[in-house]
Amino acid sequence: MPIGNFKLFLIFLAAFFVMHLSGMWFAQLPYILSALLVSITVVSILLLLNKWLYNKTTKNAATDIGLKSVTINSLIPGLLLSILLLLMYPFLGCILDTSISIQKNWLWNTIGLLLTAGVTEEVLFRGFLFAKLRATMNFRKAAVISIAAFSLAHLPMFTYMDWKIALPSTLLAIGLSVPFAYLYEKAENSVWSAALVHTSIRTIGMVFFTEDKNYTVLVLSWMSVSLLIPNILLLCSKQFRKLWTMK
Repeated sequence: MPIGNFKLFLIFLAAFFVMHLSGMWFAQLPYILSALLVSITVVSILLLLNKWLYNKTTKNAATDIGLKSVTINSLIPGLLLSILLLLMYPFLGCILDTSISIQKNWLWNTIGLLLTAGVTEEVLFRGFLFAKLRATMNFRKAAVISIAAFSLAHLPMFTYMDWKIALPSTLLAIGLSVPFAYLYEKAENSVWSAALVHTSIRTIGMVFFTEDKNYTVLVLSWMSVSLLIPNILLLCSKQFRKLWTMK
């Protein structure tokens, strides 16, 4: 493995563990405050390391990890996909004969999800790891290597989390890594489009829930829909197929 990639993976793994550990440290705080602190901690570490190890200014370091302004057009794919996914809630409610409700703190929970799943995870997974790999290789190779890194990074989660949570979370993260990477590129190497979709997918339980006995079935159905729809749309994209086959 090239020294540059080895250093990259070490930084990624360290930041990944900091993200999970800080989430545990701040877990007793109100969710919105916990989410804000986790996001500030991880993004700050990545910014500082990007400045120090890659000799970047603060502005360039932020741009390099996907925190940059974008045009409305670049956000449209992520926005439309988010809307399509959220429309699946009433559909699943009808199919499963389940009454789906909205949490009382749905707005704060949504903002918290945007900070953690949207910004923090997308900056780490796409803005940092995938982007650094993509700078030296084609899309397919960068995506495949990043999937391997995600898989290895998630393994320790099984030591401190219930496998019923760790396993589907890991599989979903792996299965969505290519669609999110493509959204990152489509959004002019910015995390915001993927962040919208990532936030929408994480709304189950935090924003939308059911008190029916079908809750577990609803969660599994939602995860399946969240995995299938982005990948099906991706395979239907001529631009993606062309990008995937580029050497």
